[in-house]
Amino acid sequence: MGSFNMILVNVPTYVSHENLGFIYSGDKMHRDDYDVTSNMHPFDGNSYRYVPETESWELNLDAVWVKVREERNKKIEAFRWKIDRQRDLIDLGLADSATLTPLLQYVQALRDIPQTNTDPFAVVFPDEPEV
Repeated sequence: MGSFNMILVNVPTYVSHENLGFIYSGDKMHRDDYDVTSNMHPFDGNSYRYVPETESWELNLDAVWVKVREERNKKIEAFRWKIDRQRDLIDLGLADSATLTPLLQYVQALRDIPQTNTDPFAVVFPDEPEV
């Protein structure tokens, strides 16, 4: 079994040991219950806030939703060129306008993510349509 070093700082520090997440807050260590191997890991220094009454850190869901929206916006921006290209092909008479519909539906599904999901840790992004 490996070992890990703990760094003591005044802000929450994320420490990973065999896929277990821990948050250090002052003189207490709190275990997280989420999968730290996920690339959507929410901890960035803003996703938790210190609660003096309980002397612990609590999840700031608003900050996690900001991260989900940022990821969604990146996907929309990276996909936008496909819509523009398809519109150009339609304008040139090289493609049917029906080919644009799945592309627009995909972008709309991405835009709807915050309204159609209640848990930012369970968001499943739609698959890109074939062009």
